[in-house]
Amino acid sequence: MRIPLLLGALPLGEIAAITSGSFRGGCGGFVPRYLTTNSGEVQRGDLFCALRDKRDGHAFAEEAQARGACAVLAEHPCAVRLPHLLVPSVRRALGDWAKATSRKEGLLRIGIAGSVGKTTLKDALAVLLDAAAPTHATSGNFNNDLGLPLTILSAPRDTRFCLCEMGVNHRGEMRRLSEILAPHLSLITCIGHAHIGAFGSRRAIAEEKKAILAHAEQGGFFFVPAGEQLLSFLPPRGIRRIPVSPLSVEECQRNGLPDLTDDPPRALCFAFCLAVTGVLGIPRDAVERALPAALALQSRRKAVCVGSLLFLKDGYNASPESVMASLRYLSSHARGRRVAVLGDMLELGEKSFAFHRAMGRFAVRCADLLFFFGASADAYADGARAEGAAEGERGMGAPCFFTLCGDTRTLAQKIAPHLKKEDTVLFKASHELGADAIAEELEQYFS
Repeated sequence: MRIPLLLGALPLGEIAAITSGSFRGGCGGFVPRYLTTNSGEVQRGDLFCALRDKRDGHAFAEEAQARGACAVLAEHPCAVRLPHLLVPSVRRALGDWAKATSRKEGLLRIGIAGSVGKTTLKDALAVLLDAAAPTHATSGNFNNDLGLPLTILSAPRDTRFCLCEMGVNHRGEMRRLSEILAPHLSLITCIGHAHIGAFGSRRAIAEEKKAILAHAEQGGFFFVPAGEQLLSFLPPRGIRRIPVSPLSVEECQRNGLPDLTDDPPRALCFAFCLAVTGVLGIPRDAVERALPAALALQSRRKAVCVGSLLFLKDGYNASPESVMASLRYLSSHARGRRVAVLGDMLELGEKSFAFHRAMGRFAVRCADLLFFFGASADAYADGARAEGAAEGERGMGAPCFFTLCGDTRTLAQKIAPHLKKEDTVLFKASHELGADAIAEELEQYFS
């Protein structure tokens, strides 16, 4: 990836001092304008970062040099004539660089954590805050210990609100993210079951999320879902805890919003937005002007019309909470038969069978026709069967389900004959399962 160094634009020698590194060769006063982690994307004057990820970036320093890199950020000398900024860990150095950058006077930092709903909340809140002052927000899924630093370093210099997602999938990550950002406002959207295979329990997940406060600014604010007992503690250092409940019909009307109560995750999202803008003192007229744009934002669930069919493509990720939310949305927004194509929810550990079985039962209450695929298809089916769904063709008006196997195209070919005009079809699974790819195959089939 290649990012502009805006707020993070510093002389190479100064970056070396911040990152406990040393600068060798060339001019330490040179200020690079772009940072690039992919040698194939390097342009003249870029700082090339030799990250150790799936591949060792040090092996590509020569290509970076040939493409015009000005210097290399590395853990050991590379076989190139470029100036070297040598650090113990490139990944940690980027975090330390961003940490120093984020303390810029006047930059108000907002961290968003949670099992589900981070991106939806970030996108909506960014629109509302930007109506009042320049706002910079996480792009895509830049929410880990690499993406967070890149978000901060690429913030424009006039940024007032820096809005950052903070995602974790193993123990100890959140404390480092909190150290890098030191949020003034800390938000936790939900304590769910995503990545429970790595943490073991919701309590352990909550403990990890709570570490967002480890380096949070004194006297700040901590926004949490009302009634979540795992987040009912008193925050440290004078940080004020703000419980947030989904907006009611009356609250939606009072704030110029449509009725959001048939979509509880969205009602909670905008409740967070209004709570944050209220604490920050954003003028009400600015919020009201920006609300239509915020409401128009699509979540990662994409609605696509395919002839008379409506496809709800929601294959970015999946956890029990997000699957339930998607099924509820299907149930309340379908214009014809409710059809769900469900694949595996990954990283659930030893509780995977129980969660998939529970989602199979829940799905029967929200859909008329179900297709299960992936390694956990039988667990889904076991739950659907326990809830009274018929396996195979529908009988006596009861919901029915099919358990499928095969590649993306084969799955689409097996699903297609069962779809009828006006059906609304939800595609939901963890990203690796390719649920959206099944939808795309079906789009071609019916086009």
